[in-house]
Parts: sequence; structure tokens; C-alpha cells
Amino acid sequence: MDAMRALDPRWQAILGLLDHAFQPIIRASDGSAYGFEALLRGYDAAGFASPSMISVLGSRDSSSSTVRNPTLSK
Repeated sequence: MDAMRALDPRWQAILGLLDHAFQPIIRASDGSAYGFEALLRGYDAAGFASPSMISVLGSRDSSSSTVRNPTLSK
């Protein structure tokens, strides 16, 4: 089953408003990428004060068992 369809409709709507990207961090001396920054856009339109609040509220909501903070699951 598709994970998105398994979510509560409220979480489906929230995730539909979010957009993410990985932006390279570039070394000025030679132009090489030495890392990446994860960006999350649309969290404010989804009603969250910060990206971290998505994880906090998702972990409290029993209907969102597939919404997890990947940094905390390691």
C-alpha cells in the first residue's frame, strides 16, 4: 500500500503543501561541493511555526505512524 494513502487525510493535506530540496554547500576555493543543506518550504502555509514542529506534532499523532523525523530514527 502506498504510504501516502495510508495516512490520515489531514496529514495528506499537510504533506501536499510541503516542498523540499537539497542545496549543495560549495567550497569557494575550488567550487566543489562538500556537503548539502536540506531545505523545507511551505511549512508556514501548512500551519507550522517551524519545520521541526512537523516532526514534533507528527510523533504525537497516533494516526501518523509513517511521519517520522529521519534524524531521530537512526
